[in-house]
Amino acid sequence: MMVKIVDQQIKDAMAKKVVGRTTEIYKSVVLELYKRITANSLRVGIAYSSPVLTGRYYASHTTARGRIDTTVREPNPEGEEHPYPGLPLTNAAAALVGLKLGQTTYIANSLPYAQILEEGHSKFKAPDGVYGVAAEQVAQKFKGATKITLSGVK
Repeated sequence: MMVKIVDQQIKDAMAKKVVGRTTEIYKSVVLELYKRITANSLRVGIAYSSPVLTGRYYASHTTARGRIDTTVREPNPEGEEHPYPGLPLTNAAAALVGLKLGQTTYIANSLPYAQILEEGHSKFKAPDGVYGVAAEQVAQKFKGATKITLSGVK
């Protein structure tokens, strides 16, 4: 019957639209979280996001779908007085290309001292950590539209 076919086509179109919009919201949340984590203390001021001394911690934040990317940057060969330049948002955006609803995205920093910084040991630049603070800010901004889970954070 023609009515059933049209009805199914409408349902399919609506479902596709909802999935597409939900995926776009998810991507927005991930990108906002990445921006807040990678906003370095040299650029935006004291006590906010990634503390920067050499820039190695700041430059070692990674984004990956379905796995944790454990890549870390080596110390800047130009020396500590030359911190790594900023991280383009395109790094995170590239990890989201082809994202399917239900996939997990990981933002991580695998440097040995990342956990220490998350525990607030950078008293002046990130006294409350980095990831936890950013996650709270993003959850507040999106008001329950997302669930952000921190693992590896004590």
